[in-house]
Amino acid sequence: MLLATWFGDEQTFLKMHQWTSQFLAVRRDPLLAWRWSPQQHPQISDYNNATDGDLFYAWALLRAGRRFGAPDYLTKAQEIARFIARSCIHADPRGGGRLLLLPGAERFAAGGEVTVNPSYYMPLAMRELGLATLTPDLLRCADDGEVLLEELAAVGPIPNWVDVGPSGWRYSRTHGAQSGYDALRAALFLIWSGRSDHGAVRRAAQLYATAEGNEKPVPVVIEPSGQNVLTTSDLPGYVAVAALVRCADGASQHSAIPKFVDEQPYFPATLHLFSHIAAKTVGLTC
Repeated sequence: MLLATWFGDEQTFLKMHQWTSQFLAVRRDPLLAWRWSPQQHPQISDYNNATDGDLFYAWALLRAGRRFGAPDYLTKAQEIARFIARSCIHADPRGGGRLLLLPGAERFAAGGEVTVNPSYYMPLAMRELGLATLTPDLLRCADDGEVLLEELAAVGPIPNWVDVGPSGWRYSRTHGAQSGYDALRAALFLIWSGRSDHGAVRRAAQLYATAEGNEKPVPVVIEPSGQNVLTTSDLPGYVAVAALVRCADGASQHSAIPKFVDEQPYFPATLHLFSHIAAKTVGLTC
């Protein structure tokens, strides 16, 4: 839906919005159920939300409302954004008045610890929504999220999941310590948000430094130390993220984002388009 707004495709946006409203907007609140499986019965196998999905859903509605002149979309974006702030933002157990973004409204804060997926932070989306919907906690959480990502990057690659408790953060006990397909979005989202100077971007650039050019596989799953690459991929979408990161870090001579191709799975395809949009948004020549 966000991509449809970027390309001005109102009809495609409408179709996706109608589908989402019919099949995912089935909770008793404005958030979406995250797991829809067409081959199963019932098709919704997990009614919990995924906060990154809700964040992008609200952001898409906000931008669509402005681009397509549809006030109903703006109203819905406001409803979702305010509910995210109310149900998916939690006080940092370490104190100091900081806020954490919960991956879902349920099951991620218990026993004094909060489980966080660092790649769910998209500061640009959080700030646009926070300003447009008068939701200050989204603005505070975006700032605090950038600080958390700096802390994580100081130790190693951004992990997929961490547990934050009163004494600090640690790699998630239930999700493992790897930096993988989730985490590779962190640098992309920071660059898109105008934070090419962020430590997580520099850390990602170090990982991609040995994969220059658009033909070599890039690391996509890495051990916490950053020393051992467990999985690589030459899918264009992941190559595009690596090229964007290197470009943002100053290695533009080796960092042309490859031309988009649709013969790849939806996740790398989406990241591929996001990489082009991020570069254009912040004025990078990649």
